[in-house]
Amino acid sequence: MTAVESLEICVKEHGELGPRCAVAYMEYGIALLRMFEFQEQFRQEEPEQEPDQTGPEDPEPDSEDPDAFGDLALIWENLDTARQIYESSNGNQLELAKVWLALGDVAIQSGPALKGDWGRSYQHWW
Repeated sequence: MTAVESLEICVKEHGELGPRCAVAYMEYGIALLRMFEFQEQFRQEEPEQEPDQTGPEDPEPDSEDPDAFGDLALIWENLDTARQIYESSNGNQLELAKVWLALGDVAIQSGPALKGDWGRSYQHWW
């Protein structure tokens, strides 16, 4: 069973913010994050292509993947939902710490893109 299937089943059985769904949101968010990190590492290892000397020069494409922000936003939403559930239900503090670490990883990957969301979540903790 995949992480997304587990999350779908949990939401059907316990509701979107059910305490038992926190771990499913966390695991799905972390799985997406690790996949994103792997893809980013693969992109960085690809050799740059030499421009074609016979044709007109094209302007350089944007170096960032346009889907990257959407991927990071989806990861953030799942992890932040897990955080909200753990905090509202006084859930497992170790699991909550794992969520915070993963949210930090997302913030690092996103640069300034999700800075506002990180700041709001950080304020909830302190």
